[in-house]
Amino acid sequence: MKTCLSAALLFLLSLVAYSQEEITSTGIGSGNTKWKAGMGLFTGYSALTDDLHHYFNNNVPFGLCVQGQYGIVVFDANISIAFSRLANDIAYDGGVWETNSWVSTHYYNITLGLNIGDPESVSLTPFGGIGMTNFLRTQLFKDDDYEPGDGELADTFTYAFGMNMDVHLATNKPLGDEVKGKMSTYLRLGYSYSSPRFEKRYDDFGGRMHCFTVGIVFLQSL
Repeated sequence: MKTCLSAALLFLLSLVAYSQEEITSTGIGSGNTKWKAGMGLFTGYSALTDDLHHYFNNNVPFGLCVQGQYGIVVFDANISIAFSRLANDIAYDGGVWETNSWVSTHYYNITLGLNIGDPESVSLTPFGGIGMTNFLRTQLFKDDDYEPGDGELADTFTYAFGMNMDVHLATNKPLGDEVKGKMSTYLRLGYSYSSPRFEKRYDDFGGRMHCFTVGIVFLQSL
């Protein structure tokens, strides 16, 4: 764990240092203006592994992202929710969370990445980040005798690594064709590997998440 966090920290620091050179240089990343901000919507498919996959089915997330960008350094905040059914019983003190019960999975994180490529064509953003994940009973289908925590996996620290690919779709240019104020639309294809640390809090709940996403992102040059 400490090794992974140290590697992530070094990676993020290298992004900041590298971006200072790229902001004023030509070549890779030279099409980026200094400041951009925007947001987007996404969906996709989340595949679970190991114990998580034993107890919970794979799911389809729906989410929102908010992005800030300086030069080629990209900061993202993401939140998503997914619904599925319990794959196997989960026993807890005083009862059982039964198979086929509805489950809602919430995942939110912040990431830092490096945008490389041509923002007017195709660009890639490798990223690393931290966040929280939980697996809860879906509010609409809870039993009358439900008590918070009955078999649920509460918010747990999660770190993630991945890659986004942005495909430029269109740019709305202001009068005078100025760089400042342009709004660009991108098709975003993404992959993330997430490692929630449920096994640190709950026995027999180790596992990771692979998430493949597709979405639309709108970025405004500031």
